[in-house]
Amino acid sequence: AWLQVLDGEIVLAHGNDRQTLSDAHVALLSPGFSGTVSATRGASLLHGQIPDAARLDARFTKEPPQFRVMDWTREPVLDSEHDARKRIYLVTPKLFGTKAVKGEMIIYPPGTAAANHHHEGAEHFMYVLRGRGTVYANEKPFPVRQGDVIYYPDRERHYLEAAKDEELVFAEFFAPAEHKTVWVDASQVCTW
Repeated sequence: AWLQVLDGEIVLAHGNDRQTLSDAHVALLSPGFSGTVSATRGASLLHGQIPDAARLDARFTKEPPQFRVMDWTREPVLDSEHDARKRIYLVTPKLFGTKAVKGEMIIYPPGTAAANHHHEGAEHFMYVLRGRGTVYANEKPFPVRQGDVIYYPDRERHYLEAAKDEELVFAEFFAPAEHKTVWVDASQVCTW
């Protein structure tokens, strides 16, 4: 399981360790994690859990990932080679030690759209952190805004477009981390 602080500040207590987390943090909760979350003024969290993560990561049982907290503001910001989008990795096998899940934060400047594509071998969901825009699932448009959750099953074609006057920022997660991305138009392959 993992959690991402969306707003406010929390104290995460785990054993004798207490860490203060803000909206700059993502925490991986190791198997069997036991801890408490508290907030003095309120906070919002995004919590994700992969049931039976061992089926997605062969090393999971023998080498379970450890509890970790990461400050995503200290990670590199990657620029798209085709447009103005930016990507920041939140959860990767290298950062968290598991191939069961991968997470990223994607930033779309106003009016930016991605190319149509699908993923093979992974389920995919997104949480809109701020802004608004349109998501397309098998070319059908759906308006989205802050707080919306978007789910794409394995192989569903999709892409997003930010509103003309507003940036669109979302966190996206894939289970498992390793999968293949297939682009409808091979000339628009997204590289970072």
